[in-house]
Amino acid sequence: MKIQNFDTLKKIFLIAEIGNNHEGNFKLAKKLILLAKKNGADAVKFQFITPKNLVNPNNNEKRIKQLKKLCLSLKEIFELRLYAKKNKIIFLCSFFDLEKIYKVKNKFPAFKIPSGDNNNISMINEYINTKKPILYSSGMLSSKLLEKIINRLKKNKNFNKKKICLMHCVSNYPLENRDSNMNSLIDIKKMGFEIGYSDHAIGIDNCLVAAALGARVIEKHFTLSHNFSKFRDHKHSANPKEFKALSEKIKKINFMLGSSKKIIGKTEEKNIKSLRRGVYASKNLKKNDKLSLKDFILLRPETRLKIEDVDKIIGKKLKKNCNKYSEIYLKNLY
Repeated sequence: MKIQNFDTLKKIFLIAEIGNNHEGNFKLAKKLILLAKKNGADAVKFQFITPKNLVNPNNNEKRIKQLKKLCLSLKEIFELRLYAKKNKIIFLCSFFDLEKIYKVKNKFPAFKIPSGDNNNISMINEYINTKKPILYSSGMLSSKLLEKIINRLKKNKNFNKKKICLMHCVSNYPLENRDSNMNSLIDIKKMGFEIGYSDHAIGIDNCLVAAALGARVIEKHFTLSHNFSKFRDHKHSANPKEFKALSEKIKKINFMLGSSKKIIGKTEEKNIKSLRRGVYASKNLKKNDKLSLKDFILLRPETRLKIEDVDKIIGKKLKKNCNKYSEIYLKNLY
């Protein structure tokens, strides 16, 4: 999957999910973008919320009031997008407002489907219609339900499997280790999509496990400090020091993962001859002797005749004498 100039097949895409950790402070949002860039993030992600279009106002006035304090305006989101571009970091945003998708579809290189809306077929279809890459969080979905939703989305003529990353996610804040269920990444991968991980755990261990299991996109919440305020997301977010450590380890893991195919590396090739066994005479053999298994001994180093081909020469005869421990050559057989 390509997101702007970033190819997730070549490197793991690491997103600093700033979300609402700016708490409505535009200057802090800009500061967090710079810190994310400085500490190894490939992208930053924000959230755009219109409280009245997200929460039922009846008996939820307190929640709406709380959300309003966290919100940035769409104008500010656009300004932050330009600020991120200036500082050479990819800018992403989750939109919790279907009405705004029409206005922003040409402004962003990819879109994130949050877990709360991962069963919102009409909204997801609007994202699919943008023909942009989609990061799909799978929180609160079983494999069976996820597959059911994907099958419905496939009816959209613009559906493109190569542009969707299915991200393992557990919607708990913070996520306890016992509930992480990281092996579900293996289950999700069987569906044939690129896989990723959206993390809500304290620390960075889950992200490293996800990378080792094949996640090509990793999203970790990012904050200035775990104790910045009472807002819950700060606790399970990575601070700059933790995020830098995560970035460095992700790069190392990506390097270690190498190719998806089983290959013989250049550094391995030089050891083949000395570590493999070759085919040698187990005793002095005479011209016209008919070869049997007891006439061979398999020793290092490897010979031109590979040991897996020994069966092919059983029953053949020698053209000339062969001393004990001498290499058996195909050219000397008939």
